[in-house]
Amino acid sequence: MKKRVLIFLCCISLGIAIYFSPLALRSVQEEPVYIAVVGPIGQPSGKAMRQGVELYREEINKQGGIDGRKLELIFRDDQNKPKQAERIALELSENNNVLLVLGHYYDSTSKAAGKIYKKNGIPAITASAGAESVIHDNEWYFRSIPGNTGEASFVAAYIFDITAISKNTPLEELVLESISASIIFSKDEYGESLLKKFEEVAESYRIDLRGKWEWDYEKSSTEQLEFIKKKLAAIDEPGVIYLATHAAEGVQIITALKDEGRTYPLIVSSALARSLFDKLKTYAKEWENPGYYSDDIFFVSPFMLALSGVKGFEFAQEFIEKYDENPGVVSACYYDAVRIALQAIKKSGIHGKKHIREDRRNIRKTLAGMYNNENGVKGVTGQLWFDENGGVRREYAVGRWHKQKELPTFIQYDQRNSNVDEILQGVLDGEAILPDGLVLTSTRIVHVSVTDFELLNINKEKSEFSAAFQLNFHYPADFDKSLDGSVTSPLEFSNALSPIVLGDPIQENVKDEQKDKVFKVKGRFQADLKSDRQELFIRFRHTRMTYDSLIYVSATDDDKSLTQFFCYSDILSKNTTLGNPENFDSDFSLNYSRLNIVIRR
Repeated sequence: MKKRVLIFLCCISLGIAIYFSPLALRSVQEEPVYIAVVGPIGQPSGKAMRQGVELYREEINKQGGIDGRKLELIFRDDQNKPKQAERIALELSENNNVLLVLGHYYDSTSKAAGKIYKKNGIPAITASAGAESVIHDNEWYFRSIPGNTGEASFVAAYIFDITAISKNTPLEELVLESISASIIFSKDEYGESLLKKFEEVAESYRIDLRGKWEWDYEKSSTEQLEFIKKKLAAIDEPGVIYLATHAAEGVQIITALKDEGRTYPLIVSSALARSLFDKLKTYAKEWENPGYYSDDIFFVSPFMLALSGVKGFEFAQEFIEKYDENPGVVSACYYDAVRIALQAIKKSGIHGKKHIREDRRNIRKTLAGMYNNENGVKGVTGQLWFDENGGVRREYAVGRWHKQKELPTFIQYDQRNSNVDEILQGVLDGEAILPDGLVLTSTRIVHVSVTDFELLNINKEKSEFSAAFQLNFHYPADFDKSLDGSVTSPLEFSNALSPIVLGDPIQENVKDEQKDKVFKVKGRFQADLKSDRQELFIRFRHTRMTYDSLIYVSATDDDKSLTQFFCYSDILSKNTTLGNPENFDSDFSLNYSRLNIVIRR
């Protein structure tokens, strides 16, 4: 008996020695890390998914991979069909190489595949499916964008702002009276979930829901369009119309209303917004006259490049360099999804395909452990961390299309701010909204464009350069009525060799309650000309208004001159005590919105 025990122990020891031998460890370390990406790969939305994850794969592999292991991607096309999604999910679950799945694109395909991922224990992250049922009661499925209930809550709250803009009414006056709204929704889980939450929140905000109409895929499109147009025409005040639909039917509704000669304030869902222009490709009027159908439509989005700061700017530059096109929302969201997936893989410490089930369990556990800002990951779309249901709860950006360009609206809401002492009073004053349990406070957005740019000279010996240009500020006129003063001054040009004072504007106009101010700027600026860097910078910020009350965003058109330049905004943090003794030994800082003008030589 003792002899058998001894032999058994020797075998175990030998196995352990072999497993941890340099050869075995080297074998594991040389194995690639495999992640599957599943969606409608043959369609534009699938192409966007692929571009986002491939861009990040290229970046991470150039940096040496994940602890020396290269990232490999396995693509599967589910064609947005639930049955196909189920088959692929089963195949991937049985593949001992795949650690995690990114996708699926639709709610329906995500739900179908999710049952198999849960049963077989393989973690998945979607960056496009917003239905709460995708992640509900499924600890293996995570969502890296805000969900449908968050969107509907946010839209209901933001309708006050849209009504104020449409009526040129001060928001603080508007919130004291009942306002009108209507909704058109897709007859599927996506649209119906948006409707349910929208109705619930609209009632709490005293929004008069004047009409709600479904889009049934089993019925004639022509008949439904005629029905919706007649119903809207019969209502005196339909208010802001929320299109809680997918892009295909949403575009039919938008174009039909425009061709009818009727204009309504519209806000469209994030799913419609991310594919709008792809679906508009067959409409000649939109391309012969850019913005014919899309101009002045509001939309919500989990990502807007103009508000994404330096991370978004760098992402966009890399994307354009690789694909020769601008990145969309889907690419940005899946770029972030693979980022957080790899962070979880790295933290969990994987052991190789012979231990695939254990590795998958550890990755899921690590993802679930990213439950707050401190444990999350900073992405181009914002801070990524998961709540108790595996979803992201975050504010949306709101934009408005003009000539097929997306511009952030003048009021954005942010859950990072905490400048409203009394929340109820903040809501009444139009400084806060409370969607989906979040306290979001308002920030003013000022559009800034740079024109007539001239690079006058470059002095390499002194590492400086001179430039002249015009700064154009565009914003609601009532911004200047704030007790904080003007949003255009005083400014600090951080790398100017002598102080620059804007003085009086060379041009100032007010139209439709919106103001334009144009200033002439000329100065000498410090530059790093001793390095190999081929870029010059001009940076400025407001010296009094912090980021939680003012954000500058670039509205600069593409430069057509010989000197290439572009603009982006980011955040400047300045350590300060504010004269408060409690801050003397702390890292207390104030954040300011900073606009960066980048000149490429």
